[in-house]
Amino acid sequence: MYFHYLLIILAFFGFNVGHSAAENTLLSTDSEPKQSISLSPIWSQDLDDAFLQAQEEQKILVVAFLGDAWCPWAEKLKGDVLNSPQFLNSLKGIAHCAAVSLDEEDSEHNKQMREIFHIEQSPTIVLFDYSQEEIARLGFLPLSAKDYAVQVLELAQHFEEVIAFLKSPKSVSSEEQMAQLYAHAKKLSSQSYRDQILQIGLKKEKGSFFILEKYAGLLEKFKFKSETVQKTRKELIDKDPDNKMGTQLKMAILEFQKLGTKVKSKRSIYKAVSPLVHYVEKFGKDDQENLWKVEMMIAQFFFTKNEREQALAHAQASLQAAPEKVKGEVKDVVDYITGS
Repeated sequence: MYFHYLLIILAFFGFNVGHSAAENTLLSTDSEPKQSISLSPIWSQDLDDAFLQAQEEQKILVVAFLGDAWCPWAEKLKGDVLNSPQFLNSLKGIAHCAAVSLDEEDSEHNKQMREIFHIEQSPTIVLFDYSQEEIARLGFLPLSAKDYAVQVLELAQHFEEVIAFLKSPKSVSSEEQMAQLYAHAKKLSSQSYRDQILQIGLKKEKGSFFILEKYAGLLEKFKFKSETVQKTRKELIDKDPDNKMGTQLKMAILEFQKLGTKVKSKRSIYKAVSPLVHYVEKFGKDDQENLWKVEMMIAQFFFTKNEREQALAHAQASLQAAPEKVKGEVKDVVDYITGS
């Protein structure tokens, strides 16, 4: 029941709930020697030549960094995706493909390759543009060949859209479109793209999306009470003092996430939830849609810190504010905390 309650909270605040590839995929572990799957000839074994071809034809290059020794994840990726006609046909005319074997013996050459391309685990698929700049990378994903191709092609498309915008920022005037481009840039490898779009967005926006993104970045780099953080915090409050755009709720969540990682004492537990508590006190009455969710988030945090009395108080407040369609689920949480 408690796990179900966590799903409610995580889903509301946009967190992904899932399992790792290792948890989702069961592979044979019998002791018989495994025969490594050979890759299709479409996958060039000469990386320098592949880069040259991609540059000449101005296409992206998809590079699969694989281990020489038998690796269950690499073998599954080769068998299910990299050799699949559905995957390869999706990339035809758009990208070149190359494969690099990195054996477990750690030869000097392989060590250099790992260092140059920042390969920490295999298999890793890296997309490059024709100037050899990294676009994005993917680890092992338990996806079909079709869905894997969609992932690769979406990243390539996001890259092209981001580059086009940065070359001509005036081509996009909608704040919504700029926010979408920023979201696309966050999936790419280059931090520079994100930073450039952020700066453009900060200058053009009338809303608060980009300044919230800036604030999130500052909270990661600096202490909460630092002058830099507090200055941007004031800008956020001044931009939406009455929370008509929902800015203050998003700000409170960011602050809670920051302070929640610094809990070392009972006092710091209460300090961590203080942004959410303050939001409830100031705006909860006028934000019935989110009030029960915020109260539940506070309850969950207190519960994980073994503050059951406070957890129960906020869970009950969440129940009181919750719409009828979710009251049953929220009541389950209250009952769980009380041991009913």
